[in-house]
Amino acid sequence: MSKLTLKSEIQNEWEDFMQEGYTYSMQGNSVEAARVWRELWNKMYAVLKADDSISMEDLDGAFHGMQSIYNWSTDFEMELGNASKEVSSFAQTRIEFCNTYIAKCQDKSEPNLEGMKWALCESYFDLEEIEEGERLFQKYLEESPTSGWGWIGWSDQYGIFAKKNKDNEKAMRILKKALEIEGLQDRFHVLERLDDLFMEMGMHQEAAEVRQKVLDEMKTKNASRPKATLPPLIKAVPVTSAKIGRNEPCPCGSGFKHKKCCGK
Repeated sequence: MSKLTLKSEIQNEWEDFMQEGYTYSMQGNSVEAARVWRELWNKMYAVLKADDSISMEDLDGAFHGMQSIYNWSTDFEMELGNASKEVSSFAQTRIEFCNTYIAKCQDKSEPNLEGMKWALCESYFDLEEIEEGERLFQKYLEESPTSGWGWIGWSDQYGIFAKKNKDNEKAMRILKKALEIEGLQDRFHVLERLDDLFMEMGMHQEAAEVRQKVLDEMKTKNASRPKATLPPLIKAVPVTSAKIGRNEPCPCGSGFKHKKCCGK
């Protein structure tokens, strides 16, 4: 049981902010959703700051709204990422939020943490603070070297979704390094991203070889939604994985997260 108790007026205020943000989010208005939720987070942060012993788990346990703080946190992070494409200041808010979430989460195996770490790294790239983004990607991947989506996230800062730091060669090296790691999670998706990258670079033979590995992976793991045939050697647009993560860039190239774009 949470050691934190929230007064009813605080509960109601937080719930109003949360639902208002979800209304904007469902309308596809990431900037307004992020603005409202930033106000909500400032109120939550004041509670956390007032007592260093209060954790995110305590905050979540004390709140009794329609949505849990645990689930809302990932939506807030995602909307901050989307909103930062239009208003750069939201990238700094995203950094501050992710840092606090990571520091205040007692359970270091908590599933949200990994996504917060990659979002933190990505936000530094969005602010063009490349050295810090690189440092954090390297740090977190040293701690969790088998995280396939971590490697993909790092590669994407330079690869097919990059707009400011385009460097396909570096993106390719990152993905190849990931594939050398024994026990790599989501290897299937790392291979698919490498396939897309090879095709963009015009390396058709290499892409064909990777696509064969993708098919082999699908057969081995009995993937639920495999590609029926090999894609053509020339693609008009980048082809993404059959399963697109909630925090992965939308394949349409909008710059928004898939969930808030074509994945609605």
